Amino acid sequence: MKINRLYKVVIVALGMTVSFSCSDDFLVEEPLSFLSPGNTFVDAAGLETGLQRAYRGVREQWNGDIPPLLFNHNMGETSVVGGTDKPDSYADLRTYANPINTRQQSGSRTRTFYEQNYENIKTINGVIDNIDIPDWPDGAADEDRNHILGSAYFLRAWFYLQQTMQFGNTAFPLTVVSEAKRDFKVFHMQGIWDQMITDLEFAEEWMKPKSELPVGVAPKDAARVLLSKYYMLNERFADAENILTDIINDGESRLFTDADIPAGKTTVLVGNNVNPNTGNPLPGIDMNTPAQAHNVMHENAGAQKPNNPEGIWLFVNTPQVLGSMGRSARIRGWGPNMFSTTGGIRIPGESGGNGIDTRQVTNDVNGRIMKKFGRSQGFARITPYAQYDVWRFNGTVDEQDYRHSDINWFEMGDAWYDNPNYETSPWYLQPLELWPDLNNNGMRDEDELSCYDTIRNWYDWPRFKAYAVNVEHNLNRQDGGDADYYIMRMGEVYILRAEAR
Repeated sequence: MKINRLYKVVIVALGMTVSFSCSDDFLVEEPLSFLSPGNTFVDAAGLETGLQRAYRGVREQWNGDIPPLLFNHNMGETSVVGGTDKPDSYADLRTYANPINTRQQSGSRTRTFYEQNYENIKTINGVIDNIDIPDWPDGAADEDRNHILGSAYFLRAWFYLQQTMQFGNTAFPLTVVSEAKRDFKVFHMQGIWDQMITDLEFAEEWMKPKSELPVGVAPKDAARVLLSKYYMLNERFADAENILTDIINDGESRLFTDADIPAGKTTVLVGNNVNPNTGNPLPGIDMNTPAQAHNVMHENAGAQKPNNPEGIWLFVNTPQVLGSMGRSARIRGWGPNMFSTTGGIRIPGESGGNGIDTRQVTNDVNGRIMKKFGRSQGFARITPYAQYDVWRFNGTVDEQDYRHSDINWFEMGDAWYDNPNYETSPWYLQPLELWPDLNNNGMRDEDELSCYDTIRNWYDWPRFKAYAVNVEHNLNRQDGGDADYYIMRMGEVYILRAEAR
C-alpha cells in the first residue's frame, strides 16, 4: 500500500514537471471577445450603442436627484440654491461655480456636470470618428449613415451648448483622445458655436422625423430647436425664426389644447389622496384639480406624454418595467424642505418641536404629509420673481392662470401640522402658518416663526409639473416615482420664435 502511494506521488510529480517544462502558453490570456471600434462599430446597430450611451447621459441629467437640471435653473431667474445649510452654497460664484470646485453638494454639483458632459462628448466623438467602418450601401450619401452621424452631431452640440453657456470658453475636442493628454487648450466659445452650427445644419438635413423614430430618439425637429438657439447666439435671428416656423408647419408636433383632453376626463391628480401603502384616505385637501390642458399635458398617469402631440423629444420611464431609469425625484429637488429632522417646520408654541412628522413608516398615523405631498428637500428654491412678481397683473395676483391656480400651485397653507407627538396641541392637523399669532396681539414675534429657514423650508411651487406617485421604490417617502418627461416640446418652439422676432 505504501509502495503504491509512493509510485503515484512520483508519477504525478513527473507529470507536472513535464507539463511546466514543455510550455507555459496556458498563462497567456485569450479573451473570448474584445471591445474596440473595429469590432463594435461594424454596422448601424453597433454605432447606435454609442448614441444610446449619450442619450442615457441626457436622461441622467433629467432624472433622479437632477443636480445638472438644478444647476441650470439655479443660474437663471426662476430658482436659487436652496441648501443654505450646505457648504459652498454659491455665495461666491467665482469660487464655486467652476469645474475645479472640489466641494460639491446637492443642487450645485458643477464639477460633476462638467465632467459628465465631457464623458458624453467622448462617447459621441467615438461614433463620429468611426462612422465609416461599416460598408454603407450608398456610401457618404447613405440615409442611415447620415441619420446616425447627424444624431451624433446633435448630441455633441447639446452638450457643448451646456459647456459654453455654463463655463464660457472651454476645451473643444472634436475627435477621440486616444492617449493621456494634459494640455487641452481652451477655445473661444464663439468658435465652438460656429462649428456646432455647421454640424447642426447637416443634422437638420439628414435626421429622421419623429414619425419614423421610436420615442426617446431625438428627431429632426429637435436638431432644429437646438440650431435655432445657436443661430440666436450668433445674432442670426431671421434664420432662427424661419427654422422654428418650419417646426410649427411640418405637422410632426403641435400644441396640446383643451380639445386634446380625453372625453370624460374632469380632474387631474397632483398629489396622493390615499396612503400608498394601505389605500386608506389621507386627511387634508383633495388633490384632484380640474383638468386643464396644462396639467393634463404634464400628468404622469398612463402613457399620455408619449402619445400626445406636444412632445418633440421626450423620454419614457415607466414604473415596474424592466429597463426603467428609477424614480424621478423632482419633488425631492424642487419642493420645500418640510421634513428635516433638525431644521424643518416646528409646531407653534413648542420650542424645537417638529410640526411635520418625518417618520418613514407604513401606517396611517405617521408621515402623512410626506405620503400626501412627497418628501421634498428644497435643493432649489424658486425666486421672488417666480413666486410673486410674475403672477401680479394690474396690481392683483392672477390665480386664473392654469399654472398658478389652486392645487396646481402648491402653497404652504395646503399642508398641516401632522406630528402625532403633538396631538394635544391646538395646532395639530391645522394648516401651516409662517407667523402664527400665539399671543393674539396681532404682532409678529421672531420667536413665533414656524420654520427655521424661510429660504429652504417655506415657499410655494408648481407641483403639477413634478408629481409622480412612487409605486415601487420607497412608498413611505413619496419623493417622486418613475416619470415620463419632455426634453423639448412645442411650447418651447413658440417661445423661442417670439424671442427671435
